[in-house]
Amino acid sequence: MLGFSSAAAFAFALADPDRIPNDTAIAMSPTVGWVMLACAVFACLIFLLQSERWRRWWLTNEDPRPVAAFRIVFAFLCICNINDLWEYFTFLFSDEGIFLSDAARQLVAPAQFKGFGDGIGDDPYGFFDVPAALEFFKGHKYSLLYFWDTPTAMWVQLIGFYTVTTLFMLGWKTRVMGVLSFLLMNSFFLRNHLFWEGTELVYRVFFFYLLLAKSGHAYSIDNWLRTRKLRKQGLLSERHGPGGGAGVAPSPEHPQGLQAVYRLIPAWPRNLMMLNLGVLYCFTGVVKNGHVWAKGDALYYALNMDHFYRFYPQEVSSILGLNMFRLATWITHWFEAMFPLMVLGTIIRWGIREQLPRLEGWRLWAVRACWVAFGLGCLAVVLITLPVHHVELPKSWWTTQRVQIVTAVGWVALMAAIGGGFWWLGRRPPTVKIRGKRYLLDLDWFCRWFLGRRVWLTCGLVFHGNLQLLMNIGMFPPIMMSTYLFFLQGDEPGRILRFFGRGLARAFPWLPLPADVRRGEPPLPGEDRTLPHHRRDGRRLPPTLLYGMLVVAVLGVILHASPLVPWFKVSVLGREETAPGANLGIHFAWTLIAMMAFLTLYTYVQGHRGTRNFVAKLVGLAIGIFAYLWLMSLTGETTQDKDQLLYYKLAATGTLLLVVCLNQIPAVHRHLAKIGLTFSPPDRPKREPTCRRSTRRPGTPSRRGPTGRAAACSSARWSSITSSPSPCGSCPRRTASRPSGSRRASRSRPGCWRRRPTSSGACSRPTRRVTTCSCAPS
Repeated sequence: MLGFSSAAAFAFALADPDRIPNDTAIAMSPTVGWVMLACAVFACLIFLLQSERWRRWWLTNEDPRPVAAFRIVFAFLCICNINDLWEYFTFLFSDEGIFLSDAARQLVAPAQFKGFGDGIGDDPYGFFDVPAALEFFKGHKYSLLYFWDTPTAMWVQLIGFYTVTTLFMLGWKTRVMGVLSFLLMNSFFLRNHLFWEGTELVYRVFFFYLLLAKSGHAYSIDNWLRTRKLRKQGLLSERHGPGGGAGVAPSPEHPQGLQAVYRLIPAWPRNLMMLNLGVLYCFTGVVKNGHVWAKGDALYYALNMDHFYRFYPQEVSSILGLNMFRLATWITHWFEAMFPLMVLGTIIRWGIREQLPRLEGWRLWAVRACWVAFGLGCLAVVLITLPVHHVELPKSWWTTQRVQIVTAVGWVALMAAIGGGFWWLGRRPPTVKIRGKRYLLDLDWFCRWFLGRRVWLTCGLVFHGNLQLLMNIGMFPPIMMSTYLFFLQGDEPGRILRFFGRGLARAFPWLPLPADVRRGEPPLPGEDRTLPHHRRDGRRLPPTLLYGMLVVAVLGVILHASPLVPWFKVSVLGREETAPGANLGIHFAWTLIAMMAFLTLYTYVQGHRGTRNFVAKLVGLAIGIFAYLWLMSLTGETTQDKDQLLYYKLAATGTLLLVVCLNQIPAVHRHLAKIGLTFSPPDRPKREPTCRRSTRRPGTPSRRGPTGRAAACSSARWSSITSSPSPCGSCPRRTASRPSGSRRASRSRPGCWRRRPTSSGACSRPTRRVTTCSCAPS
């Protein structure tokens, strides 16, 4: 209720006709906009110059246990969050509460119920026709309680929610139960918005991410049933058997191979969760910019609100004193605002663990130049907008000009310190000797202690734990603490559980715990990276194409916002001038459509070049893309025309989604590939070697399909790029001979050097000579 009233007051304040606009800020907005565009270009160049690391980080596979642990805790908290409203179930969610059925439909989702009759008078109950029903399904507020909201129906839906969420927590039919739980949870949330807080948004967003992850691959009934079936068939890699639980490749002893207990899953859903949490914390920290937060009094005032505190707060104040509250307020403020640094540290440490090669040569200096330009561009935005935000006090030494000078000097000094420190720790790390032991203070050490989980997540646990203890703010602190679980990596959840399991076994010997837990054995490893069934599609978008897409995007912004297109229309085409402020440019959406259409065609060419009827397939795809965009752009003049177009649009979109879904079934995918309805035919060989040439370590299995490459191109890029493979000879018919210690092992193509994985997971030296050079593109 408090959030609803605050939002309403803010909306009325914006609608106030007497509100005086800030003319100074409006006048400088074009300049700030172009400077921010330059900053965006430099940021994109930083990612493009280091695209390989960003690509690997997004499209790799990883251990399923961190996401599985988060699934269990998150599902339990979803039930607790709904139960937090148990006193108001009938009041909020039934037709005997604050909103009758027709009132809820008209207040919460009026656009979806334009063609719905409420059954009063001559008005029939229900949708008038099929287009009216389709208008409802256009979304986005779906709830069964719009149609069946008697107290009995509400309780039936609540019991259904409890059932499917419990099954989702236990991991039975995990994907299906997760989708049903998400829909039923939203069915309650979208029936009435009066109780909403930021908590509900957090649950909805992270639940959606969790549905994208394969969280049922560990700690689930699904995985237990799978391993039991494989064990009976003799196809499971056991702890003390071949593979040690990580799987075994097909061999004469095991023709079908042995499957791992914990299969690898795509990492990008968990990465999205980490990035979203970093943005969430950063935003909440940045908006806390008033004098109360600057003075450190916010926590004290919050604890003294009678609808927040759990017990009378003055006793706590008398014990701790106001200075402790100020310290806690400042720590909380900066912890939230700078939380993305921990996400950055996590990504840097991932790159160090993967042993990706460093930038060298012109790329290194280009990335440094882009970082400097990006920092100076941000400084320019601050200096331009500072006069609007800085208030000069009478007879104060801190004039606006002096504040700008101090800000510029401090900003440049901070940039130099960050760049110098990064170079020092990465290239020439110091060593410290303590009690006869020498420690290397390198970049990994800095990220582990200053940008690591042990510092930032501990602060978060203390902060949210105190909120849960001292303040009555619902299930917000528990859900925020539960999100820290997806920052765990690899088998860390298993190690944590076994640590407590050993303690329980010593304290309560009668507990039925597994024998390996009692013996203190480590958890099972994740699936072996080097197994042959992992997807290793090494195709990638060329750098020239990526830079070209960036240029096209910048041109699209210029055509959208600059006066170039309006001038051309008036001066060259002779059209009449329109009212001032009207945008006559080419909308940026057309630029995005053109970019995505070109990337789709290019990705299709990458996958199907050389196949039968390739030209016909490509022309058919181009015609299909053009026809779909043309259909989506049509608008009818009459109601009948609009309804007919709606049918056509839904049919086209539904067919497209059906093809995408059918491609996920391997047997159907093979048939669709024959007629060109896939991006990559299944008969193409895997192009990426099992071991990396630069490090001789097993490469991480990836989800680098064509769709992944398109997503990687449109996403931001981060960190370092691996060098391109070098040809093994300069002449096609030249005899190639390399020494056994050469690091220029070629790709896994006929006639090139190849490193083979050994039993330890490393790669052996090249062992054969070749007489032809086949490094040219196939």
